[in-house]
Amino acid sequence: THVQNRTSSQKEKAKSAEEDEGLDEALLERSVDFSTGEAFIPTCAGSVHVLGNVAPAEAPVVVLIHHFDRANASNENWKSFLEALSAANVRYLIPSMPGHGKSQGESSSKPEEYAKDGGPTDVIRDILNECGVKKVVIGGYDWGGGVASAFAIKFPARARKLFVWCPSVRDLQEA
Repeated sequence: THVQNRTSSQKEKAKSAEEDEGLDEALLERSVDFSTGEAFIPTCAGSVHVLGNVAPAEAPVVVLIHHFDRANASNENWKSFLEALSAANVRYLIPSMPGHGKSQGESSSKPEEYAKDGGPTDVIRDILNECGVKKVVIGGYDWGGGVASAFAIKFPARARKLFVWCPSVRDLQEA
């Protein structure tokens, strides 16, 4: 037999490929009915209200995350974009993060908690898993931009592209 020595980078790529393969299989049977334009999706932080559309399965998926303001921030902030997103032939998933809009639970406004286990990045991952979505174009405004950035760092294989508007972020070494 032949034993091959791998660098840590090669090992990480191999592990990522194995996880990617497992993810493909796990997502095959998953979907959420967005025929009414919205759904409540179970996540690690409770039931989250998500705006979504019905589009071809091969269409790219865009996730938009709102700013942090329990009184005024929710997926409703993105409603003016829905027509343009549909016209662009993309699928969209726009959650009201926990503690906002119609979603139960709580979200922390602290950037150092975005990527903690059970935090906002895991909520987004859970939504994608429930919807059977592997990769997304993800973005957000203010707090949502910070969460989107943290998601792209924590789950790089699931972020096709990242865009942010006035992101609320902190240097990871300060956190």
